Amino acid sequence: NNIPGLLYISDDSEVLIDTGKPLQIADFDEFPLEIIGLSLLEPKHDGKELSHYPVQLNHLRKNGAEIISMITSAGCNFRCDYCPIPEMHQFSERAKSPERMVLDMKQILENVGKVTIFGSDDNSFAFKEEYLVELFTAMSKAEANGRPFKDALFYGTEATEHQAFLYSHLFPLMRSGGLRAIWFGIEDLTAELVKKGQTPEKTIKVFSKMINNGIAPMPMMMHFDGQPLKTNSLEGILNQTEFLKAHGAQSIQVTYNTPSIGSKGYAEHFARGRVLGQVGDLEVKWRHFDGNHVVSTTNENPLERQENLMACYERFYNMKNLLAAFFNYMKARANGNRFARDIAEVALTLQLFGRRGIKISKENLKQWKENLETKIYKFTNKIPESPIPIISI
Repeated sequence: NNIPGLLYISDDSEVLIDTGKPLQIADFDEFPLEIIGLSLLEPKHDGKELSHYPVQLNHLRKNGAEIISMITSAGCNFRCDYCPIPEMHQFSERAKSPERMVLDMKQILENVGKVTIFGSDDNSFAFKEEYLVELFTAMSKAEANGRPFKDALFYGTEATEHQAFLYSHLFPLMRSGGLRAIWFGIEDLTAELVKKGQTPEKTIKVFSKMINNGIAPMPMMMHFDGQPLKTNSLEGILNQTEFLKAHGAQSIQVTYNTPSIGSKGYAEHFARGRVLGQVGDLEVKWRHFDGNHVVSTTNENPLERQENLMACYERFYNMKNLLAAFFNYMKARANGNRFARDIAEVALTLQLFGRRGIKISKENLKQWKENLETKIYKFTNKIPESPIPIISI
């Protein structure tokens, strides 16, 4: 009971005991080395029990670990209604030291091999410029397997467009430290859903500077109630998708505004009575609250909203763009421009994965879409509660 952050069942199994908010590690360098966790992974197999030994580090890639997530920082200094991150991290922003970041990356590259490292940041630029300069200076001076990070490392992370704009003069330093891609939670270019300092003009400037320095822009968008699919302006989600592609986006993610536990807007979705509890014969489960399924909408036709998401993906990932990416890649290789070749390689790779991803997504959404087509919807305004009473101490 004296350990904050626990939720456990009582001895008589009649109530859950909530011991309150957990204490947080102030210094991220206290976390175990990333290589320790990677050395304990289960190899691929069809058995029902754990293997006697974990997979060897130099065999991780053969087991599918071509992209490795690494804890780098946590927290965000924005307070978006739909996002649980600020509350989850108790309104703090914390990060590993530059020395620790370099050590973790170096050990991964030298023990696992050539992999993509994704910094599992909530907002990696939510820190003072002095920290970012210190971090990427250390990374630019680091080596792995005898090669500088700028050649040995493919590092991607998350940031807001506004803060990327503020620190865009650091892009050359960031690229020399191995930064190759930035994922942006732009959400909505017209700022109708949320204002995070994003504008079309700022998008053009940031994306252009990134591409000129060999850093790929990876925008993430959020479709929301009231937003049309297509208009004569940038209000439509499809218009925004086309705009981003035209100005250098190398990938696109489009999800739907969804109730997220811990966010300020969570209860509001239920208060308006438009959260789906059942669709056709399908009971809506927590697994459907992933942003890929339209589970909360005031629109009379949820199926239409669902199809809007796929329309954006198909507009971005298609045969025309795939062929264009291929010819751009061949042209960039012939020209010998390092940064142009890097961007062209990312574009071609992601078009290939995007085409494959559409097929997978359609298959995963098949049952959901079939039930939406019945137009039999049951909505709820009741926030889910635990079937077992909770006592807070």
